[in-house]
Amino acid sequence: MVPLPEPVVVPVVPLYELSGRRTILEGTSGRLYVVEFDPGGPRLQSTAIALPDFLPPGSHDDYLLRQFAGDRLLVEHGGDVHVLSLTTGRALVSLSHMDHGGEAACLTPEGSLLFVVRANGDDFTAIFPLSDGESRTFDLNQPDHGFRTTMFTGTRDRALLDCPESALIVAVRGAEHRLLIGCFRYLVDWAVKLGAQPGDVQIEGEPRTLWGLAADPVHVNSLFVHPHHVFISGGYGNYLEAYNLETGLRSVCPWPHSKAVYGSIRGLIPGRGGSVLVRAHDAWIRWFPGGGKTEKICGLDFVLLGETEDGIWALNPNDPTGLLGLGG
Repeated sequence: MVPLPEPVVVPVVPLYELSGRRTILEGTSGRLYVVEFDPGGPRLQSTAIALPDFLPPGSHDDYLLRQFAGDRLLVEHGGDVHVLSLTTGRALVSLSHMDHGGEAACLTPEGSLLFVVRANGDDFTAIFPLSDGESRTFDLNQPDHGFRTTMFTGTRDRALLDCPESALIVAVRGAEHRLLIGCFRYLVDWAVKLGAQPGDVQIEGEPRTLWGLAADPVHVNSLFVHPHHVFISGGYGNYLEAYNLETGLRSVCPWPHSKAVYGSIRGLIPGRGGSVLVRAHDAWIRWFPGGGKTEKICGLDFVLLGETEDGIWALNPNDPTGLLGLGG
């Protein structure tokens, strides 16, 4: 067992960085830790973030760690979103009124920009630069915050955004990026050009739309398995699908659902050899999205955290004081 600096809050499924190399754990004190699973085993590093510095007392069950990219962490609480710096512990940008419905936010892969889309009558997109030198707060209900964009200039693209619920920007090769927005039973996929400033971000070419998804709302998971796959799930845990950004092919995780259907899929983390480790309703499983193969790893007595060449690392919910090696 690799001891931890303090007992940790046991997650249902840990939040991974977009690259799939690092994950976040929260200590019972509210301090956040980054865990990187190297070939030699896990490496733990304390961050400067203590969640009680940003969240009111008693709010432990009311917040979500949404996305982890580079040095940035996207946190949602009480209709607000905050982008926190792992290095300084400061809130770089805070946005209020992200709770109207039909809204989504995500970080760019390097964590340098925050993208926001709203399509619920007051339609707009906004991009906020993230600088370590200042902390800024904006009200999304006020149109004069100065960071609204015209990246969706055509009515055809704007019409595609009906009740967006999730968003993800990924780097696929070189300077090529894709923007995916999950809406009501469908997903829209654009090629997008990024830059250092919000005005540099531009949509390129025609979008690809995935219609008729079983997921409602459509959630684009903040995990990208190189070289091609992103993962789409339902907000109620009834569905998991892999989407190949290069070929456009889609594959549904074939693990049997529970009788209630909802809650059948609880989340996923990266595995070896292009696989992902999925927390299903009755077991942790390994899924190879390219070929559709699944295999059971273990029951739900452990929460899996990551995998190296030496095997799988996990937490014991009854004793979350260290990382356990489960072997290959």
